[in-house]
Amino acid sequence: MKNQSTSQNIYKRSFRLTPKTVIKTDHPDLMAIEVEKTKRAFEIGKRTGFFRVPKVISYDKVKGRAEFDRLYDIISISKMIIWGSANNALFERIGSALAVIHNELELPVYMRRPLPPILSLRQDDTVCFHGDFNIWNVCYDLNNQCLVILDWQMSAIYGDIATCGTRYFDLAFFINATFYVPWIFFFKPFDTYINHFLEGYSENTKHLFSYLDLQKYLKEYTNNRHIDRKMKRSWKSSLLYAPMDNLLLKFINKR
Repeated sequence: MKNQSTSQNIYKRSFRLTPKTVIKTDHPDLMAIEVEKTKRAFEIGKRTGFFRVPKVISYDKVKGRAEFDRLYDIISISKMIIWGSANNALFERIGSALAVIHNELELPVYMRRPLPPILSLRQDDTVCFHGDFNIWNVCYDLNNQCLVILDWQMSAIYGDIATCGTRYFDLAFFINATFYVPWIFFFKPFDTYINHFLEGYSENTKHLFSYLDLQKYLKEYTNNRHIDRKMKRSWKSSLLYAPMDNLLLKFINKR
């Protein structure tokens, strides 16, 4: 991607809702990847039945403007956790869905962009991943009783660009996000949820899955994230999230 740092000043990411659509605008290179990933994920979900993905209605490759089908009556997994409607079976389904994504999602060679070295593991562990797989982008369709997976662009936290790398990135990203909830909800059985999430993944992945490799990756990933968070948090935020950080570290170390 040429002149990415400069072009970020020209193309501002935007998001707009209409009664029937979701309209996103971003740098054309980035939006082209999100559109392609969304189209392919839509077909994977349709073929396998593990999840739904909003349909791409149109894409302007010059303006970097994409229009997606707007889905109603969906609720994020984060709200299901907070409201007490999440359960072990739901998290197992999420793990299974992620395994299917890693099994089936392929991208053209020119769209395969690697993770930064600090987030990499082994070269033989490469998959095309979601990139922003968390409890806000994974939702539940209340009418059709199925998972819905949104926002197929790499997380802005890690530069928007990467599309492939270790499968443990999506796993670590989701686990980290699940524990990243204000302390007033600390009584939720996060560790049990994540254990079922990993069971669903390990039972459905076509690739070699190692709890030891995941633990190693989680430790490195979490240490890097905690350093970044501590630098950006106010003292009030530190007090709010510290209990969840501790629960996550305890979960990692006891595996």
